[in-house]
Amino acid sequence: TSQGGLGIILSVTLKNFMCHDHLQFDFDPHVNFIVGQNGSGKSAVMTGIILALGGKSSVTGRYSNIKDFVKIDEKIDKNTAHVSVTLKNCGPYAYKPEKYGDKIIVEREISSEGNSGKYKLKNSSGKIESTLKEELNNILIAMDIQIDNPVLVLTQDTSRNFLMAKTGKEGKLFEFFYRGTGLQKLEIEYQQSIAMNEDSAKDLAAKKQALDHMEKEVKRLEKLRKSDEQLDELKRESFWAKVILLEKVLETEKDKKEELLEEIDSAKKEAEKSKNKHDEMTLEHDKFKQEKAEIEEKIVTERKSYSELDVQSDTCAGKVRSCKGEVELYKREEKKLLADIRDIEATINEHQRKDQTDYENEKRQRNEEIQKLEEKLSNVDIQKDELETEQFRFIQEQSSQEQELQRLKAEIGDLKSKRNMRHNQYSRVKDSKNNRQIMFGEHTPSVLQEIQQNQRKFRKMPKGPIGLDIEVKESRWTSAVEACIKPHMLRSFCADNSDDSRLLTQILQKYYTDRMPSVIISPFLSHMHNVSQHQAQTNDFPTVLDMLTIKDPVIANCLIDQLSIENIILIEDITTAQNVMLDNPPAKCYSAFLLNCDEILLNPYRYYSASRRPTNVLSRNIDESYLPKLQEEIETIDIEIKKRESAMTDGRLQLQKCHSTLDKLKNKIVNLTTSKTDINGLIEEYKQFEEPRNVPEMYDEYTSLKADLDKKQEELRKAEEKLKMHVTEHEEIRVKFNQQRALVTSLNGAFERLGSEINKRFRDIEVLASSRKKFEQLKKEKERELSKVESDIQKADVAVKKTIEERKKVDPKPRIDPTRPHEDIDTQIKEIEKVISEQSNTTDKVSLFEKYAEKSKRLFAAKNEYKQIEKENKQIAKMMAKRKSRTKYIINYTKCVMNLSFTVVLNHNGFTGSLDFSKPQSLILEATPFKEKAETAGKKACSSLSGGERSFVTIAFLLSLWRNIPMPFRILDEYDVFMDSNNRHLSINLLLREAGRMESTQFIFLSPLDLPDLRVANNISIKVHKMQAPQRIGLSTMDEQ
Repeated sequence: TSQGGLGIILSVTLKNFMCHDHLQFDFDPHVNFIVGQNGSGKSAVMTGIILALGGKSSVTGRYSNIKDFVKIDEKIDKNTAHVSVTLKNCGPYAYKPEKYGDKIIVEREISSEGNSGKYKLKNSSGKIESTLKEELNNILIAMDIQIDNPVLVLTQDTSRNFLMAKTGKEGKLFEFFYRGTGLQKLEIEYQQSIAMNEDSAKDLAAKKQALDHMEKEVKRLEKLRKSDEQLDELKRESFWAKVILLEKVLETEKDKKEELLEEIDSAKKEAEKSKNKHDEMTLEHDKFKQEKAEIEEKIVTERKSYSELDVQSDTCAGKVRSCKGEVELYKREEKKLLADIRDIEATINEHQRKDQTDYENEKRQRNEEIQKLEEKLSNVDIQKDELETEQFRFIQEQSSQEQELQRLKAEIGDLKSKRNMRHNQYSRVKDSKNNRQIMFGEHTPSVLQEIQQNQRKFRKMPKGPIGLDIEVKESRWTSAVEACIKPHMLRSFCADNSDDSRLLTQILQKYYTDRMPSVIISPFLSHMHNVSQHQAQTNDFPTVLDMLTIKDPVIANCLIDQLSIENIILIEDITTAQNVMLDNPPAKCYSAFLLNCDEILLNPYRYYSASRRPTNVLSRNIDESYLPKLQEEIETIDIEIKKRESAMTDGRLQLQKCHSTLDKLKNKIVNLTTSKTDINGLIEEYKQFEEPRNVPEMYDEYTSLKADLDKKQEELRKAEEKLKMHVTEHEEIRVKFNQQRALVTSLNGAFERLGSEINKRFRDIEVLASSRKKFEQLKKEKERELSKVESDIQKADVAVKKTIEERKKVDPKPRIDPTRPHEDIDTQIKEIEKVISEQSNTTDKVSLFEKYAEKSKRLFAAKNEYKQIEKENKQIAKMMAKRKSRTKYIINYTKCVMNLSFTVVLNHNGFTGSLDFSKPQSLILEATPFKEKAETAGKKACSSLSGGERSFVTIAFLLSLWRNIPMPFRILDEYDVFMDSNNRHLSINLLLREAGRMESTQFIFLSPLDLPDLRVANNISIKVHKMQAPQRIGLSTMDEQ
């Protein structure tokens, strides 16, 4: 027989418990049967074991409150119950054998007042070793006793609810399986671990938050500690920062001194340079004047030579002309002699053919014809004279008429110009009431509008018209100021650069074909030029600049640059103006304008009267009473124009008649002149008839003509030689003349250039003199500034040295060079002092530093603890992931093992079957007896079996659990009440056979039925406890077998 293992129940004692006053059982270490009728107190033994081993009252299935287990005795005021269980504590895994020995007595006292009960844990000698429930739990864990596991203790209620249930059995069976195998506990522990892990994470987050708060506090304290340490250093740094600032101011003053010295030196050099240049220009001016005088003398001399050569050239040209005349005369005479010789030769030949009579008749006829022709010629001359006289009269009349038409045309043109001017003036005056821009041209508003539309294309918006931005302070000077600035300048625009000028010109060209406003290019400045040192030096007369109110500095600078209006003064009276400008002109004054618009210029003195009446475009007050007068003047001009146009029409008609008459007279005169020429030709032809001469005379004449011809030819040769000589002489004189003329021209050009250079040098001398004076004045101003700066430097240097010496007495530490301004350092000092002051309200510095040290130490420990917990949490998270996977594996493995074990138990007892876990949270016991035929065989659910078969299958399911769940003992209550005798007998044998297989496990079976004949193996020891009806007093009795 087996002696049982660790954790088996050796004995149970019940005192005043349920229906027992006092009951004691000693159990066999292997198999025990407790039998007795219902109500005999069998289940009280099992209940006592459950409660003694720490089970809850709800596990027993009897009472919900533990006080109900106390047997009440009315004679006793305070009733208590005692349950005691003795557990075996032997073997290699015994629990603290040195302390408890070979057995452990667990005793629990239960009060009728409802206390949970006190525990006493005694050693084998009966000595109390502990009263803690935790120690009991450790004992149970060491002995693998799970008191709430139905596989360990199967009560009537558990059997009824889980194994014998008729409804929802699959779910209850699964729950029984889940609890019995410990999977439920495993899952509960897993979920508890998850919850604990989550709580740990929350605690870790809380610790992290507390750690952050602690770290902030430590940092705050550290900042205070460091702030106190840094305060002195910051004050020292602030001091040296201020010293550095003073030194920088000192260096700035020294730099300023150097700059002033450089400026003084530069002004001195510029003044000397201007002086040297002035002297150089003066020398050049004098040199040019001397050269001009020399050239002037030379021009007089050379002009005299030029005139002499001109006279010689004219004389020689006269000789050439005379010689040419002689040559021509000789040539004509030679030609005439040759003609005479030919004529006489022809006459000789003709006389030899004709006789003398024919010549007489021909002569008479010729004379008669000549007489008729002369009479006709006389009549033609008379008619021609009359016609020429008439022609001259009409020519004079035509010239007079043309002159009259020209005069009328000129007068009409002047009148139209005057009318247009008055009309434009009328329109401007009328329109300027609503839009003053019209005063500067009818297209001005359109131009300004388009400039505004294109403003994004300009780098800087153009300014203008110039007159639009200026105003004359005193209206009486309006005309004079306009005469000074000139109308074209008033209409001009200003541009900052060439690109803007180009775009502005394109806009103006759209509106103007002639007299387009000019565009002046000048960089736009935000301030007006300082002309105080360069304007006309007078307090008696205003300059044009003084008389103007100019809104825009760009416009002011343009007028200063273009017209030098700061150098032009205004004088009201002509006499005063002449006296001032002649006798004592103000310094830097170039010209003056009078109230009547006349102008006086200097260097040299000139006086110019106003050429035309100003338009008063600068006038701000529009005199509308002037409009009717202008309208009347325009109408008068229109009448005069019409009169002259009518006179021109009449004159053109008269001139046309003169032209027609002159054409007729001209034709008649031409015809008469032609007739006169023809008549004279005939007369000459008739007159050429000569008397016939004899041949000898003609031969003599021929010989004489030949001699004359030879003479003439000799004279012609001499004349040609003489002509050639005079031509050569004339050409030589002409070359000298041209050279002399070129020399005179060159001298004249040099004279003019020298005059221009002299004027230029004169202007340069004036500018250089002014420049020299300006630089000398600038030098004096800078020297005054230098004197003040040197004084400031000396004071600052003394102050810096004194400050440093005083600091060294207090702080001997070496100097530092802060990079921050002292204002920032002082601000930081104030903040630190404020923080320290606030902290000083609660504690002193020593306590503050001690608190910092303590909190730093605690922070260090807390950080280490946090890191350790965080590390453990990460490890736990990894373990939980493994545990989840392992739990799933254990569940599946347990199901597989349990199914296999259940099948084996059934097969050994004439059944076949399995456990069906296919549905979640559900378990179906499937079983079929072997005796059924093959054709009808198949796995059946327990619901299709008989009641006894179901109970047997349930016992088989329980046995499969026992086989796979090792525990020290098993308690089974009323396991056989629902079986018939055969199945009951089979089940008991099955239980005993299973007990034989599990020698180290203790079995306690409770049944209300008597035991049948048992087949007991040799290795099984059985103890039967037969309960009698419980006695109410004394010790209960029972039969043991």
